[in-house]
Amino acid sequence: MLDMKTACSQEEYLDTYNQVNQIIADKVYEYSEANTLIIIQDYPLLMVPHYICSKDHKLSISFYFESPFPSLDIVRTLTNKKQILDSLLCCDLICFNTSEYLKIFSSVMAKFYGTSL
Repeated sequence: MLDMKTACSQEEYLDTYNQVNQIIADKVYEYSEANTLIIIQDYPLLMVPHYICSKDHKLSISFYFESPFPSLDIVRTLTNKKQILDSLLCCDLICFNTSEYLKIFSSVMAKFYGTSL
């Protein structure tokens, strides 16, 4: 099993990672109806919001992080960090297990987008 840092920073895995996320997003979209709330959970699916949003901006997307959001030091090492963060911005709601995880996410977003949440 690949962790997020490995799966998202090594070029040989990045294409496969995106393809899997695209396939999942296509299936979720295929079975979604108007007013569907789509709940996505954890790192293997970070790009799914992007692919769903690119098809239909009207679907409600929620992303749930059960695990801690990676620190700024880790996010900086990711080849596709901007795509991942942009994908999360497609979500209507982002949920975290603890307020500490939210603080980490907020600091990362502030660094890359110059705004606090």
